[in-house]
Amino acid sequence: MRNKLNFYLMPSVFFACLFLVFCNFGLAQPAKPENARLRKREKIPEERISGKTELDDMVRVETNLIVSEVLVLDERGEPVTGLRPNDFIVKEDDKLQQITVFSFSSSEVVPRSIILIIDYSGSQLPYIKTSIEAAKLLVDKLPPQDRMAVVTDDVQLIQDFTGDKSLLKTRLESLKTDALAGRHGQSRQYSALMKVLNETAANTSRRPIIIFQTDGDELIKLKDALSNGYTVENGAADFRFADVLKAVETTGATLYSIIPGVRFVGIPQDRVFERAKTEAVNIETAYAALHEKPFDPKDLKLTAKYLKSIAAARLRQQSALTVIARKTSGSAFHLETPDQAEMIYSEILSKMNVRYLIGYYPTNQNRDGKRRNISIKLPNYRQYEIRGRKTYIMGKK
Repeated sequence: MRNKLNFYLMPSVFFACLFLVFCNFGLAQPAKPENARLRKREKIPEERISGKTELDDMVRVETNLIVSEVLVLDERGEPVTGLRPNDFIVKEDDKLQQITVFSFSSSEVVPRSIILIIDYSGSQLPYIKTSIEAAKLLVDKLPPQDRMAVVTDDVQLIQDFTGDKSLLKTRLESLKTDALAGRHGQSRQYSALMKVLNETAANTSRRPIIIFQTDGDELIKLKDALSNGYTVENGAADFRFADVLKAVETTGATLYSIIPGVRFVGIPQDRVFERAKTEAVNIETAYAALHEKPFDPKDLKLTAKYLKSIAAARLRQQSALTVIARKTSGSAFHLETPDQAEMIYSEILSKMNVRYLIGYYPTNQNRDGKRRNISIKLPNYRQYEIRGRKTYIMGKK
């Protein structure tokens, strides 16, 4: 049983110009993947509804326009609307910047590219059905100008950017069908995220938003965790967690993490042990369902040492996913029970629609590859809380 548990744990004339400005959204050109050949991705034939293709490189767009998504909250934590450009003061490395682009996030002027990275590995079986149905509801609510793509945890692009809601829902349904039939993903969620950050999100002509639904158990296979016994040859990734954070920072995408499973982040120590038991039962139940084997929770015999290891692993994974989301001024959501999926996706859509887009051309135009600090303030509304990107990395020429 321990081996089975280890399997899941380790594993966008004036308006025309404005449009072009938005279409060139992106902070700066991120580092290109080694040996990558930039090319446009071929369209997936419509008849390949359940087929998959490797994520391909796309034509890269360069711009010095820095755009930040900003969420403004009042004293009750409610989003503040109706603010104007002259309400904000923007500084970069303590130097005042002129706001040249300003829009409320729900405006149709700035279309979005939404990339759903979804984990459909075996450990996600308790959540896959309802989370897929919730993702379909998100698709139904997308404005006509938005586009969406779907990527899986086995680093496959199963649907390129499209506004065809019927096609998107068909692709999502195919994932549910595959997972419930035992054809599940490979738990390479961070590898998929890095591919998206370095290629797809960096090259989209729209405002990139990533929804990252996973338990993040590939964390143990990242390069800075090779002390766990993994090598690149037997499945470890060739990048570090710090590389993921840098790619997120460089790309300028906003990321929302959806974390399926029992929550361990922010839980008092005296409740961790019982939650670890629940997580162990969930893992074993998913394993039994995947392999069509009978399972009775009463038969589980778990040691305190092993439950501590489960809690520690989950805490590390969930903390990492929370850090990534906060790095982009996004949010992390815990999907502890399947019936929470619809509420979470609805809240993500709501958060996406109440942000301000603030853009400027930095006074320092030197493409030096260095990290720069962004300060956005509301001097006349000091009671409001501002959540937004605090840094970015200017790509080199």
